Amino acid sequence: MRRVFLAIVAVLLGSAPSHGQSFDDALEQALSHWRQASWYAQTGNAAVAGIEAEEFQMAWSTLMERFGAAAPPPYDREKDWTETLDEIARVGEAAVDAFQREDAIAARRELAKIGGLLAALRWRNGIVAFADDLARFRDEIDRVAELIKPEDRPSAERLAQLRAAAAQLDAAAAQLERNQPPRWRGAPHFRQLLQQNRDGVAALVALLQKADFRHGALDIVGAIRIIRSNYNLLFLRYGAAPRDDAERA
Repeated sequence: MRRVFLAIVAVLLGSAPSHGQSFDDALEQALSHWRQASWYAQTGNAAVAGIEAEEFQMAWSTLMERFGAAAPPPYDREKDWTETLDEIARVGEAAVDAFQREDAIAARRELAKIGGLLAALRWRNGIVAFADDLARFRDEIDRVAELIKPEDRPSAERLAQLRAAAAQLDAAAAQLERNQPPRWRGAPHFRQLLQQNRDGVAALVALLQKADFRHGALDIVGAIRIIRSNYNLLFLRYGAAPRDDAERA
């Protein structure tokens, strides 16, 4: 009943995509709600996450009505186009149901599957998008974080591992800069968040060049937390960005 009410509100407010809306715009409209749902679910605000998951479902249904019968370029060679869109809709519905059951863990799991399905779709069609680079950046943050705890006093060997991992993280941050989506390139807020992420990684790399860690690892852990916070802000606003022709592999 709630989904019916939200759908009526969306129509009355004119938020449904128009016939002239591009696939990328329709995708971004849906994914903006997916990002919000993922974010609020991760931070423990299941009520708001559930509403955003329902909004994603409605936006995804609209996308399917417009583009489900025939895949737009560069997905026009995708044999499983309709099946993939249907599967994302099914997983989205499972996330909504999990929120309604107050099973936030299951809901987060279903939301994560949506990102995986979209990544697989891009991979099958030879597309490397900003979303894929952002996922790599997140993985590199996790890799660095796993190497250090606040109570640690890094050995020379551990410092060497951290420096190598930080170098990979820096390379992932540089790739974000190179593969900016055209729709956001030059946008002040996007540029600011990119720079925050680059600066945070640069600060960690510089910190790890210091030889004296007799006082423990708190500074390193603090620098990694800043990087993760900057990543979260970037994902929340720009994660799973639509492709553009220049991103095709």
